[in-house]
Amino acid sequence: MSLEDILAIDACPVDEEILCDISDAVASHFSHYSCYGLSREKWVRFLLFYRYIEKFILAMEIPVSLPVINYCLSKKEGSVSIEKYVEGGQSGDFARGIFTQVMTECGWQYRIVEYNGQSWVRTAETGICKSAEWKSVVKLARKMKKIIKPGRSDTKYHIFWNYQLAWYLQFRQRNPRKVELVFLEGDKKIMELLDQIGSPMNIRFEENLCMLDADKYLLGVMEGYFNGHKVNFWTVKYLFLLRIVVLDKLLKYAGKLFEKEEKS
Repeated sequence: MSLEDILAIDACPVDEEILCDISDAVASHFSHYSCYGLSREKWVRFLLFYRYIEKFILAMEIPVSLPVINYCLSKKEGSVSIEKYVEGGQSGDFARGIFTQVMTECGWQYRIVEYNGQSWVRTAETGICKSAEWKSVVKLARKMKKIIKPGRSDTKYHIFWNYQLAWYLQFRQRNPRKVELVFLEGDKKIMELLDQIGSPMNIRFEENLCMLDADKYLLGVMEGYFNGHKVNFWTVKYLFLLRIVVLDKLLKYAGKLFEKEEKS
């Protein structure tokens, strides 16, 4: 894929306010405060954008297995209970599965950690990582705990990291003129996307849950309670996944463009 083709990818095909409204509605529906179904309008919007994600992933040739949702709205049904049609709804498993698949296929590794009151521990859901990786994971998890100030002990911290993104950010810092001459538009797009993905969830914290640490760029997502509300992957920003895919395409292009020259 050429740079022009990558830059032509629309990472914001739908107005962000509409998508935030969908995300808020679905997240509220699955919170412990909600006992009602989504309106048909919001359910249809959710389905339409999910279909868009399916087609987008296919077109971008990302080998992700998305769950199938089949549903026909009846004229009589004024609201829809998503639990009937989305497996793993309340736990966030449905959305988490999509999120983690896209991230790992786009070059991100991750671990899930918890704080047991005395130390940081890896959950059984993810494997052991290298010592340097674990130190970075804990560093971001501590930062997240300080920012979020969770009121419960069952908070999970999903820490993702990307070596290619860290490499590019360090390369552009060392070689600003070289990047400007041959990759100016691609660099602008990467920095724009970096700013947009800094907060994956549709929730406002004091600061973005991300950091550059040595040779890794880290990004965090939490599951638990924030300000009395349940937070899980249903609160993710829907455009986040599209932006991660475009970022991955740009990083791979930049890698081919600069890595050989960097090693020589």
